[in-house]
Amino acid sequence: MIDATIVRAHQHSAGAKDSSAEQEDIGRSKGGLSTKIHGVVDTLGNPTPRFLTPGQACDLDGADILLPVVEAASSFG
Repeated sequence: MIDATIVRAHQHSAGAKDSSAEQEDIGRSKGGLSTKIHGVVDTLGNPTPRFLTPGQACDLDGADILLPVVEAASSFG
């Protein structure tokens, strides 16, 4: 299964010293600052690969990256 969820953060949680928005994958949208988590789980429901994008990113952006992982895993089982 592939899924994505949005995590919202208070404005003060962003902007740590010596970091940039690209490193933190924090995006600005109508709802404020947010990050989207894209992930895959195995047959037991354990999380496998996952990564972050800015919150305004499309879910398909994550699927494009995660589908090859799913296809590779299914070819072994």
